[in-house]
Amino acid sequence: MDDTEKSGPPIRVLARGVDALTSVEVSELSGAALPGFVLALRREMDRIDAVFAEAVTAAHRRGAGTGDGYESTAAWLRWQAGMRTNEVRSAIAAGEVGELLPETRSAWRAGRITSGAMRAISAARVEGSDPQLQASEPEFLAAATRKDMWSLQRLTAHFRACAKRDGTLPPERSGLRSAIVGDRLVLDGEIHGLPGETIARVLESSPTGPHPTTTAAARNGAPTRCTGSVASRSTPGSTPPWRRSAPRWSSTGPRSSDT
Repeated sequence: MDDTEKSGPPIRVLARGVDALTSVEVSELSGAALPGFVLALRREMDRIDAVFAEAVTAAHRRGAGTGDGYESTAAWLRWQAGMRTNEVRSAIAAGEVGELLPETRSAWRAGRITSGAMRAISAARVEGSDPQLQASEPEFLAAATRKDMWSLQRLTAHFRACAKRDGTLPPERSGLRSAIVGDRLVLDGEIHGLPGETIARVLESSPTGPHPTTTAAARNGAPTRCTGSVASRSTPGSTPPWRRSAPRWSSTGPRSSDT
């Protein structure tokens, strides 16, 4: 009896589904069907990741593999499943955070948030700050649900920095970074306070519409993100010279000195 048979009906059903999936000739999918196939496949993979994280967390607590001579569950999975140690630790961390944040766990299981989002949230955890992490769940989950990884990474990094500083806020940097990349001007940055609100209103009134993360950040009172590029100056068929300058920080107002 193989591992699939030993694992019970759910795994057997999954195995039959995967068999059907592997029979699909991806190269034969139409251009219209392929994007939907890719997104649907990724969503189901995320859902499986959620169940795996819970299972490997339970296995870790029960010492799976140690009875067979392995020094840890991570070592057992490294040899039996070919997983890297950091992959096992990441899965266990996500499983443990899912227990702390039940709404996030449910969203991951349902495919409403991605595995990448769950890893970002679990990486924010700092020993001794679980109550604060639980209080921050709605904000993290809102960013994860709208697939706004930029905001989520900023939120979780900020949380971790505050938790490691015992609540002391890290220095704020309000302004724009700019760089010339080929024939484009690339901008990235955070605009705090009234200047950020003003820019958000201008973008909302733009005929082309605002950047989705801009209005969401403005509504949540978070620093406003502005990104964009100028239209290409090259003529059709020409190859612009590759030029790149170091990013420059342009402050929109008083800010703390960089260290």
